[in-house]
Amino acid sequence: MAKSRSQIWQILRGIIFAFLLIVVGLIATFYFWIHYLPENVRIVTTHLPSLDRVEVELVHVHFETINKVIATKTLVGPETMDLATIWRNQNYIYGPEVNCHTPGYRIRFYEQDKLLTEATICFHCHNIYFYKYNGSTTQNAPLDVNFGAFMRDADDSQSAKLRAYLANLFPGHSPDVESTDSPN
Repeated sequence: MAKSRSQIWQILRGIIFAFLLIVVGLIATFYFWIHYLPENVRIVTTHLPSLDRVEVELVHVHFETINKVIATKTLVGPETMDLATIWRNQNYIYGPEVNCHTPGYRIRFYEQDKLLTEATICFHCHNIYFYKYNGSTTQNAPLDVNFGAFMRDADDSQSAKLRAYLANLFPGHSPDVESTDSPN
């Protein structure tokens, strides 16, 4: 028994509709996966608590290891709030995608003189390693988070603000120049 054209077209429309639903579901799942931040990541990124003090270090890196602190700046009061606001507004992505990790800066965040976390920031690969987070006391297992232009977003304004803020803390120094020893 031969099927009419309208029956074939109806079956084809059903197949196309099912295919589109699958594609949309996969896209939504991928979007959620790359933008979902577990609680231990949110507490040191988008939900960073109020801070009393922030220590920022301009560092020199040799083969992905900090081998020298070039300069240190301690932020208190409004400066702490300014940096915390910029920090919370970054476009964070949780995942182990690291091209390199040659950080130009190391930052320590304090609440009531208690160290909340220590982070090293690499603007080459837009990656942050968190140490001593959520009660961790070891540097053997850093928490790895990407931010800003990692996904090659057209709008990288938030990471540009962070970079500019940190660079302004140390006039005359560039993390790109300081941390160029074999990034991979």
